[in-house]
Amino acid sequence: MTDGHGADVILDPVGGDVALQAFRSIAWGGRHLVVGFAAGSIPALPFNLPLLKGGILLGVDVAQIPHREPEAQRRVMSQLFTWLTEKKLDPVVGKIFAFEDFRDAFTTMQTRSALGKMVVRIS
Repeated sequence: MTDGHGADVILDPVGGDVALQAFRSIAWGGRHLVVGFAAGSIPALPFNLPLLKGGILLGVDVAQIPHREPEAQRRVMSQLFTWLTEKKLDPVVGKIFAFEDFRDAFTTMQTRSALGKMVVRIS
């Protein structure tokens, strides 16, 4: 996909065994953004990989952004809403739950068996 160049940016919400493979696939000077560990395990990155790739490993804690970088959060939210309105961003909805089934939705989330976004519909 990159014609041997490697990825400039990797957004990694999964972690686990795939994270190490993903970091190895970045381009020189690439950035690997760690968002979470949906795989359940936290990978260990050998320190020589960032050195060999000139790469940057960056933790992204979305919950901290409104408090630490409120202007950046406003910009990002504005851009996201623009993309949603223009249909340039189309989130995948895996399952819609009725409000009375919110416990099932929570169990689905806890067991990591959700595919795509889950929606709890409040009528």
